Amino acid sequence: MCVGVSRCFALAVIPAVLALAASSCGTSPATPSPPQAGDASAADLAFCLDETNRYRAIAGSAALTRDAALDAYAAEAARSDGISGVPHAYFGAHPSGGGENEVIDWHTEIYGSVRGVMQAAIAAYWSEGPSGGHYRNLTGGYARLGCGVYVNGTRVTFVQEFR
Repeated sequence: MCVGVSRCFALAVIPAVLALAASSCGTSPATPSPPQAGDASAADLAFCLDETNRYRAIAGSAALTRDAALDAYAAEAARSDGISGVPHAYFGAHPSGGGENEVIDWHTEIYGSVRGVMQAAIAAYWSEGPSGGHYRNLTGGYARLGCGVYVNGTRVTFVQEFR
C-alpha cells in the first residue's frame, strides 16, 4: 500500500529505471524462463491440468497432478506426431506406460488459440462417454498428467499423457 502520490510513483518507476539501466550496460536482469511443453505456455499447461481435473471431478475421479517429465514426453509426442501426421505414432514407438489422448492439426482459426484447441479437445474426449477410449483416459485411475503442444502455423497438435 502506498502513502502519498510521490512514494507510489517512486515504487512504480524504480523497477523500470533499473531495468533500463541494466539494458544500457549490456546486461539484463535474470528472468527465469517459464516451464513449457513444446509450444505451450506455462499458463496453457496449467489450463490443461485444470480443465482435465474439472471433468474428472464431474466423473468423481481424483484430481491429477502435473508431471514435468510427462510434459516433456507429451511435447515430444506432439512434435513428432504433428510433423508425421500420424496419431499416437510416438506413443506406439515409445510406450509411456500410461494412456494418451491426442488431436492432430486442429486449427486456431477455428478454436481461436492453443488454449481453445485444448478446451475443445478435452470436451470432445469427454463427449465420447464411458465407452470411448479418450474418455476412459480422461477419467481413469491415473495420478499424473503431462500436456504437450506442437504448433505449425495455425495447426495445433495437442497431447495428454496419463500415468
